Amino acid sequence: MDRWVLKVQGLEEKKKHYEQVLQRELDGLDDEFNTLKFLAQELQVRANSIRFQKAA
Repeated sequence: MDRWVLKVQGLEEKKKHYEQVLQRELDGLDDEFNTLKFLAQELQVRANSIRFQKAA
């Protein structure tokens, strides 16, 4: 019986570890996505400015 309890505890620790690793990865992806979103907005502003200058 103790063997099964220890096995379950070990699996729970593994699960927690992998969840933490995945959470760090997701946090990093969120940061990258936000950076890309900001850069896309900046490019849109520049493109609009160029269009406005050409139209004038």
